[in-house]
Amino acid sequence: MLKTITVEELQKHLQSLANQVGAKRYEAAKNLILEGLVIVDADGKPVDPDNIEYKVTLSPMAAGDEDMMKPEDEEKPKMKPEDEDEDKPVKSLVAEAVKAIKAESQVSASHPIATKETNIMDISAPLARSKHFQTSEEAYGFGRFVLACRGHIKSREWCVEKGLITKDHLSGNNTLGGYLVPDQFNNTLINLREQFGIFRQNANVLSMERDTLQVPRRISTLTANFVGEAAAASETQQNFDLVTLVAKKSVVLTQISGELAEDNVVNLADQIAGEMAYAQSKLEDQCGFTGDGTSSFGGIVGLNNAVGSAGTSTAAGTALTAITLAQVRAAMGLLPQYADNANTKFYMHRTVFNSLCQRLAENAGGATVVEIGDGANKLRFLGYPVVLAQAMNSTTGNGSVMLHFGDLRQAAILGDRKQNQIAFSDSASSSFEADLVTVRGISRFDIVNANVGSSSVAGSIVTLKAGA
Repeated sequence: MLKTITVEELQKHLQSLANQVGAKRYEAAKNLILEGLVIVDADGKPVDPDNIEYKVTLSPMAAGDEDMMKPEDEEKPKMKPEDEDEDKPVKSLVAEAVKAIKAESQVSASHPIATKETNIMDISAPLARSKHFQTSEEAYGFGRFVLACRGHIKSREWCVEKGLITKDHLSGNNTLGGYLVPDQFNNTLINLREQFGIFRQNANVLSMERDTLQVPRRISTLTANFVGEAAAASETQQNFDLVTLVAKKSVVLTQISGELAEDNVVNLADQIAGEMAYAQSKLEDQCGFTGDGTSSFGGIVGLNNAVGSAGTSTAAGTALTAITLAQVRAAMGLLPQYADNANTKFYMHRTVFNSLCQRLAENAGGATVVEIGDGANKLRFLGYPVVLAQAMNSTTGNGSVMLHFGDLRQAAILGDRKQNQIAFSDSASSSFEADLVTVRGISRFDIVNANVGSSSVAGSIVTLKAGA
């Protein structure tokens, strides 16, 4: 827990410490004692430790060292072994001084003092619980990186010391589009997008080392034929084309309070990482499922518009209540055998599942009162898992897509550039007036629904539409 102390009180403790450790070890002792302190002036206002002029009289030797100054004819004291830790007495004295400070002044747990230096606490100290990072220490590190990007000198020094950034990592990058997120935090942001995003969870995700990636796609395979005796066999070939992924830049903006950026490093990291990951995964879902190829979707064509007509079935009714079980099975029957495997699933909006699938299941009978009341632990329909994709359509009529069925891992490729950037502004979107900081997160990805069939052959995903 952080401890508050006035400049005058700190002055007394530092002088007492200097008298005990001497000039030689004073700086090391002072740095240890300053860790975890909130320093305030006589009015209780926070004071930057770097701006305090510490008036301490330093003695050439520590208290008790005068006993070592014996006449030459007296027996010389035994020298301690060279390998003995010289810092041990310093740490012991510092611990006593800190204990004394703690006894004099405690920060109320319910009303901690907020200062620009509250984030100088030792990483080994108890931290707030993190929601989005695996450990609080990882969240603390990302929070430190965020503050370093904002120009916080102490955090920048901390990041350099921990190897998160180099000394020139932050030089001028903010004006050029943002700071590149270090790999260890970058992986966490990507994992969060996998946690939030339905499309990313189920598609074939490929890492893009460059902005463009070409992936071979088989468009025809070898064919076996019967031949007569001594007759020549006809040669067949596998044919491939290339699917090209071009990383598109997506941007998410969120705002945090100026106070939050300085008060709680772990909560700061959680908020920024959660907001960025959720917004990016939502955009990926919208592009992957409903993209129409326009600039609003980065030119990406989603499943709703990409599935070929050979793999699309249209129900006779326009309302969810009019679609029958036979019509759903008709759509499922279009799926090729190779795409019916352990990864085959239904994809639909929650409204469709409740109004269509649940209705058909209940009408079929056989459900007990307990089953209807408790529901199923895992969503399934006709033996296959159901994935709720809230980016999909929830209304009927005019040929609206009701559900997709198949193996999305075979059908879709998501290219991930894995170069997240982060930038800050205190003047964008009226941030200055409201004392807010605007955070801009940039990521790059592309989605190609490559194996979804054509007008003559169905692909790895088939679709059921409502009647027009």
